[in-house]
Amino acid sequence: MKNIYLDSAAHYPIYPEVFSEIQKLQNLKFGNPSSIHQYGQEAKALIDEARYESSQYFECNISEIIFTSGATESLNLAIIGNYLAQKKQLNFNKKTIIVSPLVHDAIIRSLNFLKQHFDIHIKYLPINTAGFIDVENIPSNFFKNSISIICEHGNSEIGHLQPVAKLGKLIKKYKKETGESNIVFIVDAAASILTENISLKRQVCDFISISAEKIGGFSGQGILIKKDNTQITPLINGSAELGYRGGTENLIGITSLKKTLEINNHKKDSIKQHFEKLQNFTQNFFIKKFPKIKITTPKENNLNHIFHFLLAADLEANLFVQLCDFKNIQISAGSACASGTINGSRILKKLNYTHQQSRRGVRISFSEHTTLKELRHCFNIFDEIFNKN
Repeated sequence: MKNIYLDSAAHYPIYPEVFSEIQKLQNLKFGNPSSIHQYGQEAKALIDEARYESSQYFECNISEIIFTSGATESLNLAIIGNYLAQKKQLNFNKKTIIVSPLVHDAIIRSLNFLKQHFDIHIKYLPINTAGFIDVENIPSNFFKNSISIICEHGNSEIGHLQPVAKLGKLIKKYKKETGESNIVFIVDAAASILTENISLKRQVCDFISISAEKIGGFSGQGILIKKDNTQITPLINGSAELGYRGGTENLIGITSLKKTLEINNHKKDSIKQHFEKLQNFTQNFFIKKFPKIKITTPKENNLNHIFHFLLAADLEANLFVQLCDFKNIQISAGSACASGTINGSRILKKLNYTHQQSRRGVRISFSEHTTLKELRHCFNIFDEIFNKN
């Protein structure tokens, strides 16, 4: 059988229409969007159009769309940029940033940078035994004197879909009751945008990060959605992106991202239904065929294109991924940024799995091209590998 790609959560297959959109630019006389001559203004018009279209998809103002190189830059700009902006204020003495234990490594790296250079304190949001943010049991003074609260909307490794809107409402209520209006809520939606509707209003937050490669676009392009009344200090000084980013705009990337968002917006409902069928089939198959395998993706409130499980004690994830690759099946050991590490999954450890268990986590993730026939073939290969190891 041909190669079967089951790692769409790392990079979703690029839509042919996105390639076609880039080809349309071949006759464009490229100019710097900051130039006032004709070529420059043609480039600027394309970026303005992309910003407007993006604002329509995300139900926000044009001024709230900042094009970046991807979710990692967006998160750095939101987390570090907002901290630096708040730090400029008189009598600023806040030290605490609150974060979900299950956030992406990009967020952890940003927090470690602030902890190293500014001595901030990191406090974790409470999660229940299933791995969801326990909003109902957050104490009334939990957010006191905090700088920001950071949470993943969907977990890219295991597939939890967190109750960020409920958390956002609680934060909003706290800010209104206490007057601590400078606290910001930052949501990482890179993993969830494929199937979920995203906006500042829906998630009740101040910042949202997304990446093009998670929804059928090219890597190296993303967006930070920033509420107008929030502050950030640019990390790369310059005049691009409404003054929040340095460097000449990536015209090809921004234009292709506009097309990617258009396709995703059009297909979101249909692919979500497709993923639900694949998820149900996979869950039921594993329960019946592999009863000793621990399924870690929740049956409800999940990202339906992600299915995660723990291998048996005598087989580690990295070896299993390689054995599957030899059989022309592409899967992953955790999220792309964590895959391959000998230290095990940080996410699994936060969910109270042992170090050995954290090295046995495997993720398969679907695309709209994934079929039940392909999954049956893959699971038969899984069975062969299990029986030999």
